[in-house]
Amino acid sequence: MPKTQYFRMNRRFQIPLKRDLSSIISLLNIENHDKFKIMIRTAILTMSDKGSRGERMDKSGQVIKEMIETLPAEIVSYEIIPDERDIIKERLIHLSDMTKADLIITTGGTGLSPRDVTPDVTLDIIDKEVPGMAEAMRAESLKKAPTSMISRAVVGTRGETLIINLPGSPKAVRENLSVVLPAIPHAIEKLKGDQRDCSELIGNNQ
Repeated sequence: MPKTQYFRMNRRFQIPLKRDLSSIISLLNIENHDKFKIMIRTAILTMSDKGSRGERMDKSGQVIKEMIETLPAEIVSYEIIPDERDIIKERLIHLSDMTKADLIITTGGTGLSPRDVTPDVTLDIIDKEVPGMAEAMRAESLKKAPTSMISRAVVGTRGETLIINLPGSPKAVRENLSVVLPAIPHAIEKLKGDQRDCSELIGNNQ
């Protein structure tokens, strides 16, 4: 019988290549938030033409609020804005550079419609992409809906701010955010200069 192949991240942590994404995420030990010493300053930005005019309740933003409460986090800003490129750009830059949010989570505008420009604007203003988080969200969503493959959601960083694009529907928000939520605290600490590696966070789960 062939031996199981492993991807070696470091000397103390190995993941079988055949593990599914859920198994890998479980290794992040999301229940043990006491290892993270910071309160994550979080901004929620909903892109919705109707929502910005008061014609639609922002259920997706509420889902984000509920899920973020499971982290050591505080909401420092919550806004509903129209799907306008210049407005989105101004708010992302302001929340990153002036409000000094550690985390910006956007919802809406990630598809292929003419007004879906959130990923395009995000790419314009970030310093680095974090493709693994966006890929993980799409991979999990594809298990539930084939149409998830047309999502153009981006994850990236601007300075010490992590920016995550989520789809517009409450169901998709819950599915996507649940995938990356375990990695957010560690990502924020790395952005702030933390020198620990992943094995120090998940070593007890082997």
